[in-house]
Amino acid sequence: MSVTLQLFHLPSCSAGGLTYNEALQEVTIAMELWIDHAIQNGEKLPKPSKRLMANLNN
Repeated sequence: MSVTLQLFHLPSCSAGGLTYNEALQEVTIAMELWIDHAIQNGEKLPKPSKRLMANLNN
């Protein structure tokens, strides 16, 4: 089984793992990198959202 998580407020920001916890750790890293990149490039950060989409794949 694999899990993919997507953050709706950060375009194209998603990550996956073999378990939900692993995917959550990976998407946290992806979110930090996305935000760092946006700040370095002078982009406006989107308003935070609690919406998270999870896909479970067998």
